[in-house]
Amino acid sequence: MFKARVQLLGGTDRFSPDLPLAVQVEFTSRCNLRCRMCPLTTKTSSTSAAPGPMVDAVFAEVLAVARRCRRVIVAGYGEALTNPQCLPMLRALDAEGIDMSIATNGIALSPKVARALTEIRHLSMINVSIDSPDPDVYRAVRRGNLHRALTGLRNLMAAIDRPERVMVSSVAMRENLATLVDFPALLAEIGVRRYAVQAVVDYNDYAVDQSLLDHPEMGPLFDAIRTACAAHGVHFDLSVPDRSRADVADPHWARERYYGFGAWDDRVTRQCLVPWEIPFVDKDGRVFACCNAASANERPLGQIGVQTFEQIWTGTEFARFRADIVDGATTPDICRRCTIAPLGDHLFRSWGATLVSAHLLESGRHSDVTVVVRNTGTRTWRYDDNVRVGIARPRDAPSPLAMPSWLAANRATTFVEAEVPPDAVATFAFRVGHPPGVSTEEFAIVADGACWLPGTHFMVTARGRPNVRGRLRRRPETGSLRRCP
Repeated sequence: MFKARVQLLGGTDRFSPDLPLAVQVEFTSRCNLRCRMCPLTTKTSSTSAAPGPMVDAVFAEVLAVARRCRRVIVAGYGEALTNPQCLPMLRALDAEGIDMSIATNGIALSPKVARALTEIRHLSMINVSIDSPDPDVYRAVRRGNLHRALTGLRNLMAAIDRPERVMVSSVAMRENLATLVDFPALLAEIGVRRYAVQAVVDYNDYAVDQSLLDHPEMGPLFDAIRTACAAHGVHFDLSVPDRSRADVADPHWARERYYGFGAWDDRVTRQCLVPWEIPFVDKDGRVFACCNAASANERPLGQIGVQTFEQIWTGTEFARFRADIVDGATTPDICRRCTIAPLGDHLFRSWGATLVSAHLLESGRHSDVTVVVRNTGTRTWRYDDNVRVGIARPRDAPSPLAMPSWLAANRATTFVEAEVPPDAVATFAFRVGHPPGVSTEEFAIVADGACWLPGTHFMVTARGRPNVRGRLRRRPETGSLRRCP
């Protein structure tokens, strides 16, 4: 019988980060359009003062982080394809097997570039941003030529192997919403199968004026767009759906939940998890908690070159930002002005945990894992809270280690106690199989329907051969980016 050794590293700070789920990066701060709602146009973003491409040293650090977190979102405030090194950088990420998505306005999608993008195997999503199918409205909003954007989109769809790799998106504004009703028919004709309508972010005065809040006449237009998508076989997505619907259907609720007009109320904060999940790296290597902070060049948390990304991610400034956002009295100014994350009690105040111990025992064709976790939040865990051990990277993926005793292919078990009050411990016991070869799985504690609990990641490795031995290593509570061996 084999019992794995467990190494507990670092402190017990329940706000410590794990590896990011993804890193959002800005390949360049140059753009071939001048969109009126963009912070690059109004020169407030972190890199608008010195337009140009990401330098090699910054990309090298991004690549190093991407090898660990396995996902990169290429979406900044410039047009990524205007960087001459965009395709080589994507190919470098692809060679490492890193999942990617990219946002583009479509202008630079020549047949050659479109073919090159489709040949990048791990580029799973190409988001083409086109804010209206009406040439005059498009020109008024984006100060560009719609024909060029649509030509680029057609080039992409002619080259793409799987249409589901392409999504078209539009920002929903007063100026363009009525024209979007006709878009699904055109997208279907071009071959696009996914369409997303995004909430306008109040980056500048123009964007604020374009808000749909207090304009109930816009509500039927959302329904018409959704109906048109269904009629033409186009899947419809609505970003920030609760806020988008409330803007036109229940402005009073929208104000209370998202806008917080008036004096800041210290009893609430922004219910945002992004600082634990998807940091933003601008083209100069400045690291921000999110792209919204970069849009105003506010609260940079470190500089690649002076520091490594790992030092920034686990460093003092980022730790302070995370702690500040959890408490309404210390919520950063950039977060107070945000209208994307709702207002309320922060989830990581209610839900928190630290790992206490873990061990694994081999038993023939399977191994038994026991993990003990301390409840460091303010909420008592009960059975109906669905606090479980889940597959953490990629989240919710089915696991080759799953056994019939699991709750689901991506959920191993729940705690054995009747309930777990604050500061008490919860015991999670489950069995893992030994499929052929070597399988390594990353787990974490999740409160389904609420959040994943930071600082609770651990890994299990099983070897599918006679006398197999599994080993369990606990992810450092310091949030270190070092992979478990």
